Amino acid sequence: MKEELLKRGKSFAWRFGGMALVALLAFISSNLDLLKLSPEVVGLIGLIVGEITKSINSYFELEQAIGRAVKRLAGRG
Repeated sequence: MKEELLKRGKSFAWRFGGMALVALLAFISSNLDLLKLSPEVVGLIGLIVGEITKSINSYFELEQAIGRAVKRLAGRG
């Protein structure tokens, strides 16, 4: 149960990061009037970026690599 919760938390963090990136880009573009994106388009782009980051994470096994690096830095690995 705890392992499943940890997996879901990591997945949420990746998707949240992608959505935050898109929100930041939308904020910048709205302040610069470069792109006129509706909230629906921003949400859709956020979901797409979330899926892309999930694919990149799975392909390169970033979660495991980051976990190993953190353990080494903490002196536990």
